[in-house]
Amino acid sequence: MNHNKSEEVSSSHTKMVDNYEIGKVLGKGSYAVVYMARDIHTGKKCALKIYEKSKLYNKTRRTIVEREIQVLGFVNHPNIVKLHKSIQTRNHIHLIMDLGVGVSLSQHTKMQKNRCLLERDA
Repeated sequence: MNHNKSEEVSSSHTKMVDNYEIGKVLGKGSYAVVYMARDIHTGKKCALKIYEKSKLYNKTRRTIVEREIQVLGFVNHPNIVKLHKSIQTRNHIHLIMDLGVGVSLSQHTKMQKNRCLLERDA
């Protein structure tokens, strides 16, 4: 996994981070927004999670993000998206990850009886 410091670039029509063209929003959370992105060199689609550093104003929030980056960097499992690269700019932290397909774990759990997963399915 690569850790880069980079600057965000925006042309008149296309927003870029490093070598990644930013596409549509896939989801939003309390601290970050996840976008569809495309590597301009390979054409491969990926997910780009962008944290605004201004929203990480206390130590607990910063620790959560640091831990996410650390854990995703070590985990290699077919059911967990892989973190390929993290990029820091002055105002943002960018995570380049595999593009997940289907529903989130939260959505899947909500569809289950009693909102629980059986151990064999977890």
